Amino acid sequence: MHEYLQHFLDFSARHLWLTLGLALLVSAAEALLVVGLFVPSTLILVGLGGLVGMGKLPFWPVFLATAAGAILGDALSYWVGHHYRERLYGLWPFSRYRDLLRLGQDYFSRHGGKSVVIGRFIPGIKAVVPGIAGMMGMNPWRFTLLNVLSALAWAATHLLPGLSAGWVVAVLAGISRRLALTFALTLILGLLLIWLVNRVIRLGLYYLPRWHAVLVAWVERKPERVHGLSGRIVLAEYANFRQETAMYLLLALALGGLLMVLANVLLQTGLGGLDPALSQGLQGLRTEWSDIPMLAATLSGDTFVITGVVVAVLGVLLYQRQHALLTGVLAAFLVAGVFIFGLKGMMQVPRPTPDLSSGMDTYSFPSGHTGFSTLLAGLLIWFALKGLPGRWYRPTVLLLVLLTGLISLSRIYLGAHWPSDVLGSLFFSTLLSLVFALVFQHEPVSAILSTRILSVAALSFPVLTGWHIHSSWDSARQKYQRHPAPPLVLEQPWQQGGWAALPAYRQDLHGAREEPFLLQWQGSPASLQTALPDWTPAPEWSLAGLDGFVRGDTAAPALPAIPKLQAGHAQQLTLIRVHPQGRYLLRLYPQPVAMPEGEVKTLWLGTVTDEQLHRPLGQFSLPWSDEEQVCNIDLQQLLPGAQAVGPVLAGAPEQAGCGGQRVMAGIRVH
Repeated sequence: MHEYLQHFLDFSARHLWLTLGLALLVSAAEALLVVGLFVPSTLILVGLGGLVGMGKLPFWPVFLATAAGAILGDALSYWVGHHYRERLYGLWPFSRYRDLLRLGQDYFSRHGGKSVVIGRFIPGIKAVVPGIAGMMGMNPWRFTLLNVLSALAWAATHLLPGLSAGWVVAVLAGISRRLALTFALTLILGLLLIWLVNRVIRLGLYYLPRWHAVLVAWVERKPERVHGLSGRIVLAEYANFRQETAMYLLLALALGGLLMVLANVLLQTGLGGLDPALSQGLQGLRTEWSDIPMLAATLSGDTFVITGVVVAVLGVLLYQRQHALLTGVLAAFLVAGVFIFGLKGMMQVPRPTPDLSSGMDTYSFPSGHTGFSTLLAGLLIWFALKGLPGRWYRPTVLLLVLLTGLISLSRIYLGAHWPSDVLGSLFFSTLLSLVFALVFQHEPVSAILSTRILSVAALSFPVLTGWHIHSSWDSARQKYQRHPAPPLVLEQPWQQGGWAALPAYRQDLHGAREEPFLLQWQGSPASLQTALPDWTPAPEWSLAGLDGFVRGDTAAPALPAIPKLQAGHAQQLTLIRVHPQGRYLLRLYPQPVAMPEGEVKTLWLGTVTDEQLHRPLGQFSLPWSDEEQVCNIDLQQLLPGAQAVGPVLAGAPEQAGCGGQRVMAGIRVH
């Protein structure tokens, strides 16, 4: 899939006129009367904006083609409405959407000319408003003016989000091209899913009430249907039956998933290779910055926090004299404890990171963090659905699901659990939550009780998490720290041939070859900075640094450097030298080496990249890499006493990495 996406990106960049034609055609079709309902314009145009953001396409031609298509489509729709007038209601295919046409006519009657501008941004309405404007005799010159102005705004709102996403993809490409393509692919599939769901919902809202009315009439013709399976599926009085059936189906799915994971763990298949692949992949993404939220998430799922929240919930139930529910909640967590710790002792699956814990926590399957946090979230969701009003339970459910997902992800990310450990706990706790819901489905839960339970949980969880993070942060960082890679063993002294054993190119997270390492430095980063007086340190990442990207007048030295990883580690130092079109960046990475005599020291490997400063619309300052420009640099001339070694290394065009000959420099290099 990644290869197909890469071919599509390259094809779009090479065939600009075809891409502009696509933007024009899609924008015009999206604005056509009724036809626009079925055109995935948002998906395609945001994708084109992403190509602009990635530097594959120029902004202004794509923007003008998109706006021109929108203008043309609305103009054609206006002409159709103006020509056919009321006869439009009887013409195919418009006759099949009379309700939508009437809705557009009512909207136009209320808002007049403003509907041409506003309606373009409202799904459903935008497909009929231009035709309705023509049908109702709107002045063509006034319509044209509003059409042009709204089309320009509409094109911007569709392309600019994609442009931003494309820039993010380009930044991620510095870490890993595969990671960038994965992000782009996920974004595209997400937009496609949103478009499909939106269309299905809209069509469902239109057709389902009609189909339901037909089915109800069919069922009510015969008494045996009313009291049979057909009536239970269709009629409103059997809503509880349908809800209970859905819960049993979910319970069966959760049980099946748990049994599948158990079978894989017993057979030691690792979920068909998913366990090591996903575990290593996530741990390969680790950086100092991403470790912080993941450590916070894993601490929020510790026994201390979950137990404290459960005790607070039990206290509310005891205060409200809800003894049955109190017993049910307590029993659920006791069953979960027996299951989780019992399986740990029976199966004794080793953790991905050895010696991470001691005692019963030495073993991995199943995940206690995931199991207990998911069970707590499931029970809180049950209370929310039983007692909270609609405007509150939806965000509550979403927040609980996201928190549980983050805690589960953190366990794999930190190397504490295999994916099968987390998946098994998710299935088990979901199963246990559904059993609780079925047992207490007829138990009355007032809005006051639900509000108090969720309020106590919402207050105790951040307080306990904050205290736990404050008191356990240092020990958690030590416990879950990344194990440093062993030093590279040099069979010859560094200056006498050992330099050839050091990596020649930077590698991304998936092992792809990127910019060449043009510098091997012996000494400290500070000494290199002293040796290059024309190079200045890149600014640290901060709010002021981020603000520089969204200003149109930021100078190149004032912008932070995008981090690029070498074997999962970011650069330790970045130096900048300004040139007329932008800036050079020298990124320095540590490389532990073991000398032939046994001494272990750190050498520093440096890459040089060339970034031009682009200011789209005069509102941004974006450092950009021009893939077409060849960048070569001679560090030997810049560093006193430097020694050039080895052949000339080619640059990395997609990273604008400069090529050249490797240079050894630093203290005691002659």
